[in-house]
Amino acid sequence: MWEQEWLDSNPFYYTEKLSIIKNSNPNFIAVDGMLMSADRKILFRCVNDDKEIVVEDGVETIAQGAFCGRVKMEKVILSRSLKTICNDVFSGCHSIDNIVIPEGVSSIGVGSFEFCRNLKTMKLPSSLKEIGPGAFEHSDKLQNFIYPEGMEEKFNKMMEGAMCDLTF
Repeated sequence: MWEQEWLDSNPFYYTEKLSIIKNSNPNFIAVDGMLMSADRKILFRCVNDDKEIVVEDGVETIAQGAFCGRVKMEKVILSRSLKTICNDVFSGCHSIDNIVIPEGVSSIGVGSFEFCRNLKTMKLPSSLKEIGPGAFEHSDKLQNFIYPEGMEEKFNKMMEGAMCDLTF
């Protein structure tokens, strides 16, 4: 099992220029430009430059900065098995304009969607319990959050903790 420290301080975070993954370590697997734990439950880094990225079913955690700086990525389809989006996961993904967080995700980490300059719409699940500070900082076009009915008070409390200034 991976240490929590690896998820919050991903050793592959500062590898934005990484373009090829050749894997000979039995603890990791590389699939379609994505470096994952061998059991495919943790996505550590995406080097795929496609406009549309699909996170495969079975991935439960996206580690810190896994998609950071993927400026060509316009759309990401997240796994239904996803539970945790760690810190800075989509930071600097300028071309994404909307994202659906699947039911089952309980946590969106610090700075996860910062500098997503074209992000306008985000759909949130009822399972969400935490949005980290600065999660949407400098994502200036983000003005449309879609969340389940009856979740308005819970959402507003999470946004207070997210320390961002969004106008609706």
